[in-house]
Amino acid sequence: MDRSRIIVTAVVLAMLGAILPIAAMFHLAWIQAVQKEHERLQLFASRAIARADISLNDATAALRQIDQFTGIRCSADHIARMRQLTINTRPIEEMGYFENGLLKCSSWGPTEGRVAQSTPDFTTRDGIAVTARMQPVMSEDHFLMALRYRDHNVLVDPVRFVDVIVDPSVQLALTTQTGILLGALNGPNPARIEKIIAGPGEGIDDDLLFATARGTDWIAVATEPTSQILGSVRKQQFMLLPLGAFMAAFIIGVVVWLSRRRLSPLGELQIAVRKHEFIVHYQPIVELRTGNCIGAEALVRWKRPNGSLVRP
Repeated sequence: MDRSRIIVTAVVLAMLGAILPIAAMFHLAWIQAVQKEHERLQLFASRAIARADISLNDATAALRQIDQFTGIRCSADHIARMRQLTINTRPIEEMGYFENGLLKCSSWGPTEGRVAQSTPDFTTRDGIAVTARMQPVMSEDHFLMALRYRDHNVLVDPVRFVDVIVDPSVQLALTTQTGILLGALNGPNPARIEKIIAGPGEGIDDDLLFATARGTDWIAVATEPTSQILGSVRKQQFMLLPLGAFMAAFIIGVVVWLSRRRLSPLGELQIAVRKHEFIVHYQPIVELRTGNCIGAEALVRWKRPNGSLVRP
């Protein structure tokens, strides 16, 4: 390898040695920022699962209590007891009693007209039949969730199941194990949520960071735009930049040291020996008096790979 090729190779390696460590540190900063944000989103999703479980347990306890009422159904005492449980149980908006599949009375009082029992979407492990979205008679434009145990049911605002404090940029959704959306905060896209819960537990979907948590009855999904972590990325880059600069300086130093060693006369001679580039030339010894060849002098010559001979 001639000097020009060695110099060009050294320059290229030095440039790579300067660029790659810095680029690697930037990439590592992005990975660390994403991992940290995934952990935060996972925490929000786990809190949503815990909140949903608490709301379900509260509603279940109220349903079991009203089921133990021994008086006449839809009497004043029965309605008063349903009203009391509704007021004292935070998630519940309304409680009702069904007879032969029709609503007979509720915590508001006796029911007028025919209100049929809703068909459940699924049943929890505690035997609570859940209808994810239904429109009650008293609310024309607001869907509620219905929970039924035997002949009684309660209506719950789905927001109660995701009643978690999150940043304005974080979107939170709670679904059933089959993907039915129950409640949401900050308006997540239902189609995106359905796609996310069918995939891995955390990752990046286009411009969204997401993390999921799975409970016995629910799946919670927390998402956030990737633009929200740019500040964290810059902070990580600032912390890792000195390490990248040190690695770049070290690599450049090694390249320069190896190049200088390779280009030194001793370095070139050592390589020539390994490559068997030395050949023998014989120079005749002639006696001047007689003109006869009386011997020969053996001379070592250095023949380059391109065929040229190095001058003595």
